[in-house]
Amino acid sequence: MLRALTKRELWDIEDAGRLDELPRTSYWHLKSAQDAVTYQQFAEWQHKRIGEVGGGESRLLPVLAQRNECFNFEVFDGRDGGPAREVVVPGVTNVRCLVGETEGVFEGSTLDAVFSISVVEHVPTEALDAYFSDCRRLLKPGGLMFHVIDVYIADEPSSETRSRLRRYRQPFDTGMFQPLGDVLQPDDFRFSCAMVSNPDHVMAMWNRSVPAYRSRREESQCVAIVMAGTA
Repeated sequence: MLRALTKRELWDIEDAGRLDELPRTSYWHLKSAQDAVTYQQFAEWQHKRIGEVGGGESRLLPVLAQRNECFNFEVFDGRDGGPAREVVVPGVTNVRCLVGETEGVFEGSTLDAVFSISVVEHVPTEALDAYFSDCRRLLKPGGLMFHVIDVYIADEPSSETRSRLRRYRQPFDTGMFQPLGDVLQPDDFRFSCAMVSNPDHVMAMWNRSVPAYRSRREESQCVAIVMAGTA
């Protein structure tokens, strides 16, 4: 699966009462929707081994760890807005390394799932092959990879966006993972009002923290794509 997160999907999750099971946030934004769709995937899981990539001060692991064995793959060095000091969560084991570099640090073929929220877009393009290969290495046969990824998208996809989306397709195109549903065509990926996107006030806040992307935000929406497949 590689597709946009839609409003209908989010509303169905809310109607099912899943949002009441998650910690409340001070305001609703794209990460809130990403949390919801990710939690929906794992809400019924019990006695599984689940790893979050770049969880930082994770919003989901404290909930998932009540019924599962959970790991946070996080370096805690402040990069990309994450915490600069280690965050200890009861029932969660911190693995202080980057996914893409876990060999020799964490045993392979031992996790039932690897997931991330707003992380993959920060992985340099040249590091994506190692990243997805390491996700595959960590998972048991049949284990689940589930990533929710920020993407800037306009009426027409830029060459940069198309190139990046093609790289996200590669783990499915090469057979490394079996997709759980449709895989989008990068050349056809355009913004639709059906997609979940970031509110304008959040985009304005981001302008203050990362002003270099201001012009992109004037012309594009920040949406989420869901990437899911089995090893």
